[in-house]
Amino acid sequence: MVDIAKRRLRTPVSPDITLSDDPLRSLRAFRFALAFGFRLDLELVRAIKRSAILIRDISVERVRTELVKLLLLDRPSRGIRLLQITGLLRIVIPEVAAMAGVTQNRFHDRDAFEHSLAAVDATPGRINARLGALFHDIGKVSTRTDVDGKVQFIRHSTVGAAITRKLMRRLKFPNQQISDVAMIVERHMDLKDGGPDASMLKDATLRRFIHHVGENLDDTLDVIHADNVSHAPEYDMPLQIGRVRERISGWDLAKYMNPELSIDGHDVVELGVSGPRIGEILERIKWHHIKRDGLDRESALQIAKDMVASNHSFTSFPPEQSHGTIN
Repeated sequence: MVDIAKRRLRTPVSPDITLSDDPLRSLRAFRFALAFGFRLDLELVRAIKRSAILIRDISVERVRTELVKLLLLDRPSRGIRLLQITGLLRIVIPEVAAMAGVTQNRFHDRDAFEHSLAAVDATPGRINARLGALFHDIGKVSTRTDVDGKVQFIRHSTVGAAITRKLMRRLKFPNQQISDVAMIVERHMDLKDGGPDASMLKDATLRRFIHHVGENLDDTLDVIHADNVSHAPEYDMPLQIGRVRERISGWDLAKYMNPELSIDGHDVVELGVSGPRIGEILERIKWHHIKRDGLDRESALQIAKDMVASNHSFTSFPPEQSHGTIN
């Protein structure tokens, strides 16, 4: 009762014994303390540090479950910081721990780790958004370059997506969730060059973005907003994503997420095409369909015929802008 009155969390017996019996109690202690406003007893914190390595004896499924619960608390950065202070973070998610001390460029006033914690706190309480925010700059550790004082992180979103897939597989997240969160990480820079009010974003760019992220649209927009507002004050863009949402509010989003083309593979085969080339041509038709906000059958067939005649290869959506790959 005294501990409850003082809002202090400690173990009834030696914390070393308690934690050795079940090392997962370290993560649970953090969650209980943060969820209910308790203060961790100093000796308990010291014991958690001493026993941190024991977390490796726990099944990754149990560890993952506790991590998810921590991330869904209010201000999840507090839980991540406790993991860092006690040494658990570098054991459980070393890729996140590695961001500490990674200094950034003029767009930021915090290192990559502190920036990511701020972004996590700025996301709504949905797990994919929280995971996307925590991992969104994870690729900066290996892509950082500093040439004559100019710090850049070229393609860090693409590298970060690959790292995200690897670490989430290690933690045995469901396959679909891994794909969804990796997509968020990969696309979190796509609208960066749109300006503070999104006025520099073309409708075609937004349609293409919607097509790429699909059902992850809301989570991706939330992570982009969280990233924006976690930059240095002179470079944050608190209104950008709100303006994007206003612009697309009346759109038929399904039309871009799952576009219905006016021709199909049978039509392409009739032009004398076979094998992987069929998919290449249909991919280009899809790109034009989204860029033009629709493509009639005659125009689609003409594009296909032109590709056949020129033997032009096209396997992916070409970039329309730089997508802010450096900050």
